[in-house]
Amino acid sequence: MTIEQRQSSRKVLRIKAILTIGSAEPITVRTMDVGKFGMSLVNVPDQLAIGQVVDAAFEMFFDGINHHIVVNARISYCVQTEDEGFKIGLQFLALDSSEGAALIARYIGS
Repeated sequence: MTIEQRQSSRKVLRIKAILTIGSAEPITVRTMDVGKFGMSLVNVPDQLAIGQVVDAAFEMFFDGINHHIVVNARISYCVQTEDEGFKIGLQFLALDSSEGAALIARYIGS
């Protein structure tokens, strides 16, 4: 049995995202879901350290507009999947704007 660590509900969001880890080349990954306080990503090619700080950027089409969102986040878990590389959980530290936070809150319905 696993213990749920999430602080809020999540909603499926399967889109392309760009993950930047320090000064390394950005990598293309895919989002799985998003919540008020975090999100999960798959297709991460390498295992990442829990607690590591990263940036994730993605384009989210909502309310008829394409929104560019950038989040600064801490890795809360990293597990290898059978067919999608590593899956990581991100805990948001900061969004690029309060608009981004409000958009995510509206998208998940809270």
